[in-house]
Amino acid sequence: MLTLAIPDERRWLVTTVPTMGTSGEIQIDGPAYLMASATRRLDELEASWSRFRPDSELELLHARAGSWTAVSADLARILSLALVMHRQTGGWFDPSVRTALEQLGYDRPFRSLDTERDTPRYPPPLPAMGLDGLDVDLPAGRARVAPGLRVDLGGIGKGLAADIVAHEAVMFGARAACVGLGGDVAVAGEPPRRGGWEIPVTHPTTGVELDRHLLTSGGMAMSTTLLRAWRQGPKHQHHLIDPSRGSPAQTGIDTVAVVARSTARAEVLAKSALIAGDVWGRQLLRDAGVKAWIVRGTEVERIEGDEF
Repeated sequence: MLTLAIPDERRWLVTTVPTMGTSGEIQIDGPAYLMASATRRLDELEASWSRFRPDSELELLHARAGSWTAVSADLARILSLALVMHRQTGGWFDPSVRTALEQLGYDRPFRSLDTERDTPRYPPPLPAMGLDGLDVDLPAGRARVAPGLRVDLGGIGKGLAADIVAHEAVMFGARAACVGLGGDVAVAGEPPRRGGWEIPVTHPTTGVELDRHLLTSGGMAMSTTLLRAWRQGPKHQHHLIDPSRGSPAQTGIDTVAVVARSTARAEVLAKSALIAGDVWGRQLLRDAGVKAWIVRGTEVERIEGDEF
């Protein structure tokens, strides 16, 4: 996983909060009131786009399928970004895999998921619908989803939330901020030491350090098949769905970590590369110009990008 090393050269406010189905860690070099603002902002973002909250804006949008619905700037922003990244990844990133994901059993927060089902379900694979049925009107602050289209903004939502909270903390007076949500880390402001934020890249299950990266801006994200996984009888399932098949990706790649100009972008590229597999995934990362790590068992392949 990506972990946060608390710098000791300056005085930092540090807190850990449960959010978006994971544990969030916030570090701020600034006034104490900014920490309260940051945690409140995370709550607002989760209330906007969580698929696990029946009262979220996203679920209200689904309930009004086929009709234009007024949405907040936050939801309009993430839906627009999802459309952009869907196109940029050639469809490997596809939030419409939600229906397949829920059909496979991931239909509630992972902490409450029965990871060893006594009565396994074996539904037929359900390829993703794609995002042709999603429309966003940014100037008017409204969006529309076609009937039957349901989107999952979990991964990109964590990445974007980390970006937003880190940058808003600096905008409102922090000298620097670092926000980690699960395997996603966003930084903003003046780095704590010369060279940047030192972020170790560790194996998601063994904790073995694979590399270290000095992050001066933007973000890092890690996507893996090894953590959000469960069994249905003899079948091993995980949450990274191949949109063309509607079933968990089986590419031989365990984990991909990416550094990019934003954490949301890093999150999408890491997930897409893992799902695309060796040839197409590697090419996707190279075309994007990002630095990345591709992990297969104990083997680590590094890709050097020039995005920064």
